[in-house]
Amino acid sequence: MLYPQQAEAYHQAYAEAAAEARGAGVYDDADALASSSPLFRALAVLDARVGKRRLRQLAATPDEHPLVRRLRVLRCEAEGIRLPPAAI
Repeated sequence: MLYPQQAEAYHQAYAEAAAEARGAGVYDDADALASSSPLFRALAVLDARVGKRRLRQLAATPDEHPLVRRLRVLRCEAEGIRLPPAAI
C-alpha cells in the first residue's frame, strides 16, 4: 500500500513524463516507435499496446540502439515470438 505522499509523487512523475513525451511529439505507440529517441523507442517496444503482429514487423536495423534491440528481443521471447537470427 502506498502512502498518500508516495501516490502523489508517482502521479506527478507520470504527468511530467507524459508532458515531456508530448513535447517531443510522442502521442501514441506509433509515434514512439518512430521517434529519434532510443528511450522512447525502447519503452514503446515494452508497451502492451504494441501487439505481437507489430513486434514481428519491427525489423532490426544495423543502426538500432542496443537498448532497443535488447528490449525488443526480450519482449518477443516473453510473448513467444520466434525471431529469425538476422532480427536478433
